[in-house]
Amino acid sequence: MGLLLYNALLITAYPLYRIAALFHSGLRDFHRSRKEGFREFRRFRSTERKMLRLPGKNQPIVWLHASSAGELDQSMALAREIKKRRAVTIILSVFSRSVKKFPTETVDFAFYLPLDLPFTWNRLIRGLPIETFITSTWDVFPNLIGYLAARKTRCYLASAALPGDSSRLKRKWFFAPHYASLAGIGAVDETNQKRFQSIYSGPVKITGDTRFDTIFHKLEQARLPEEHKKRFQALLKPPAKTKSGKKRKKEQILILASTYNACDEMLFPVISEWLDRFHGWKVWIFPHHIHSQRVAELAQNLEKEELKGEVFIPDDGNPQIPVYDPSRSESRIVIMNCLGLLAHAYALAQFCYIGGAYHHRVHNTAEAAALGIPIITGPRIEASPIAVDLRQAGALFVAPSTRLLKEIMFRLSQETLFRKHQGKIGKKMLTSRKGASAQFCDAFDI
Repeated sequence: MGLLLYNALLITAYPLYRIAALFHSGLRDFHRSRKEGFREFRRFRSTERKMLRLPGKNQPIVWLHASSAGELDQSMALAREIKKRRAVTIILSVFSRSVKKFPTETVDFAFYLPLDLPFTWNRLIRGLPIETFITSTWDVFPNLIGYLAARKTRCYLASAALPGDSSRLKRKWFFAPHYASLAGIGAVDETNQKRFQSIYSGPVKITGDTRFDTIFHKLEQARLPEEHKKRFQALLKPPAKTKSGKKRKKEQILILASTYNACDEMLFPVISEWLDRFHGWKVWIFPHHIHSQRVAELAQNLEKEELKGEVFIPDDGNPQIPVYDPSRSESRIVIMNCLGLLAHAYALAQFCYIGGAYHHRVHNTAEAAALGIPIITGPRIEASPIAVDLRQAGALFVAPSTRLLKEIMFRLSQETLFRKHQGKIGKKMLTSRKGASAQFCDAFDI
């Protein structure tokens, strides 16, 4: 019944989606990416089938799927582990347009996944020797998985996690059939093992979250973008003296990462008071979106609290916002309007705020924890098992109100030993969770 209704909803909604895509730019972009993904995969299939006729090219295909950027980290960890073990062709599909750039390392081919319509997959993937398909977290595409499983492809869900209030648990009659064709599920922990066992009758093993392997891999491989290297390093070397001639103390840094307007509304009134109290601190803001509209919104929200922010690099859409100059600027707030710097900033910061949890769900907390700094965020953390675990351990602090936000920020700023101790707890926890990719591959003989 669940699959019948799923397909009925898809087929009914598809014409409406096509019409809406004519008028809505976001949907139009999404539809264009699906068509391009379909065409690219057809070209890959044609090339691959020709190669398979050549001696020594008969490699099995492992297909990894990542719905969005967070799942992409999980898939890439598996890709690296699988490539270490055997010679395979790895293809990667992604669903969300939040993934703007496909990874080129380890993956042989990447594309945007078409919609899971029942008539899509026979046209697209018939004849390819796809040995294994692995998706992540909770996302499954019932028509795709059913088609692959019927052709003897082993299909798995890795790094499987569901929030306790997930609709998939509340409406098991609808969602349980979506998972039925899987050969196995690798859950992140015992709690999630039990949740998936309630909707899936096959093997559910605890194999951990492969995202942690990618986090440490990224940190080990992190390099400052050459075009921003000098400017970023200059941020760390302000003038030795203030304008008044006093010797400047070593500055400490608070990171505000993945911020939205909802974060600004909660944070900036407290930041205003906090900066008045703690003079040796600076704030580096990494908005979730770095386009000019969001940068302008940030600057306006700061002005409402009589705060002044300067951008790290010039913003063509906002030429009136000054660019931070470490040699002369006295501004204590820098808007980091470029990519590739956040991991380096975490390594220098004393503590951080991570956004998303005041209006939707918290963003990636693992990278900051791996670098040993305490985290503050909003109340919506249940969709992130690692955020929940970090909170229980004491490395992450939830601030549902302005009063609690101020309390936590002031304590972390004042109590150096407490701050360092809580940061070490998070780092120890993250380090203990490395190796999930190997555990998953061992558990299911990938």
